[in-house]
Amino acid sequence: MPILDMVMLGFLLVVAVVGLGWFIYELRKDDDR
Repeated sequence: MPILDMVMLGFLLVVAVVGLGWFIYELRKDDDR
């Protein structure tokens, strides 16, 4: 099922992007303080 594989790949990509964004947000918050 290639469609299922694509969905899983997209889900992992979204999780990675959100995690990276949160990590950068935390760093910026600490720097501002």
